[in-house]
Amino acid sequence: MPLKYLVFNPMNGAAGDMLAAALVDLGVPLPEMLRPLQPLVSRGWIEVRASPVRRSSIQATALEVEVCPPAPRLSLAEMAETARGLDLGRGPLATVELALSHLGRAEGFVHGQENGHLHELGSLDTLADAVMVAEGISLLEVAGAFTMPLTLGVGAAEMGHGRLPLPGPAVAALLAGSGIEVSLVPGPETVTPTGAALLLAATKRWEAGLPALQIARTGYGAGDRDDEKVANVCQALLLEAGESLVERVGVLEVYVDDLAPEYLGSLADEAVAEGAIDAYVSAAAGKKGRMGAEITVLCAERDVDRLLGWLHRRTKSPGVRYRVQSRSVLPRSTVTVEVEGYSIAIKVTPVGVKPEFEMVSSAASATGMTLFEVERRAIQAYLQLAAG
Repeated sequence: MPLKYLVFNPMNGAAGDMLAAALVDLGVPLPEMLRPLQPLVSRGWIEVRASPVRRSSIQATALEVEVCPPAPRLSLAEMAETARGLDLGRGPLATVELALSHLGRAEGFVHGQENGHLHELGSLDTLADAVMVAEGISLLEVAGAFTMPLTLGVGAAEMGHGRLPLPGPAVAALLAGSGIEVSLVPGPETVTPTGAALLLAATKRWEAGLPALQIARTGYGAGDRDDEKVANVCQALLLEAGESLVERVGVLEVYVDDLAPEYLGSLADEAVAEGAIDAYVSAAAGKKGRMGAEITVLCAERDVDRLLGWLHRRTKSPGVRYRVQSRSVLPRSTVTVEVEGYSIAIKVTPVGVKPEFEMVSSAASATGMTLFEVERRAIQAYLQLAAG
């Protein structure tokens, strides 16, 4: 199976609903994107509708997220707590939480801390946009998601706190130091705080080093404005490549010799729960012959600062080394097989297949078979399935 990548091209606009609509137009089923939001839908708090529209000369999809009484208005902290109660996978949940965190920092910078109140945004509609985008990207099973440069409208606009400059202060605060390139053009608002926060949380900046790619599908998410001269859409591209992806990852390292073994034991799992790609702990000898441990955490480049702070706090170490380097990622997929009635996920790559150990262990414990026997049967079942 070829590697797939998602690229957002927000040259004519980026809002939360536009990003979600672009994913729907790309072919991600809206009911599946809405599945985690069913607790809110079933209470009658939100309704989401998709419709085909034209923006300038382009056929696109528009999404309308309606917040219905008696839906509560939530603070950012309450939105994050609500998200943790939804049926979201670890990856989508981390994206939603990171987007909300970005929004909180931007609002705090612009307006001062006011209990996470969103001055120019809704609450449940903001949460719905974030969940749909995070879940939609997850459903695509892409090896990476990227964003092209943003176009920002420059001027002024009437907002809840009077006439404010464009780009909006929250958007400017979000993009400052992000590394995302922008173009400034006179005109109305083109990028909303939710759109900027989701691009920061869910994507990386498009960069050199990726293999040659082919466009598999395209999608267009529509904004509210219908301008004959400028198509108010966010373009989404699904790209495919048969070669390995060269991506940039952060490598965080710290040596400790004052943590008891029981505190080290769960550290790798904690790092992954915090959003790391992988983590491991190695035995090491330090100065004066003292035995300690080398802790290594791998993470997406955008997560370096956040996980640096976490590693400092977790280990109480004042010094943590880090660097950003390249790694090669082969195409991979997951196939599920049955062994004695127990599901075993098989990770498939060009260099081989590997059953998920935790599922093998659970099946072995339940059936009385050895780990080796469960693994052998799982691989055999996969080979039979692959042979047709």
